[in-house]
Amino acid sequence: MHDALCTIEKNAPDFALLDINLGKENSIPVALKLKQFGIPFATGYGERAPLPPNLTDVRIVQMPYMPEALIAAMPLENNEA
Repeated sequence: MHDALCTIEKNAPDFALLDINLGKENSIPVALKLKQFGIPFATGYGERAPLPPNLTDVRIVQMPYMPEALIAAMPLENNEA
């Protein structure tokens, strides 16, 4: 997770897809950093993901991941191609 946080600061992505549950830890610190930098992201964890209140607006992509659902989760300007 440390690598992800450093990458966001050095070379921010245009979009991220996060798995919240990483076993013994979670990616909430990464989600918070993405939100702080204004980087859109989605999670595939599910609608009942244990997200803090300031992340309740996160886009959810239901499993199984279908290409159309991933594209729809991306920012609008990426969907206009």
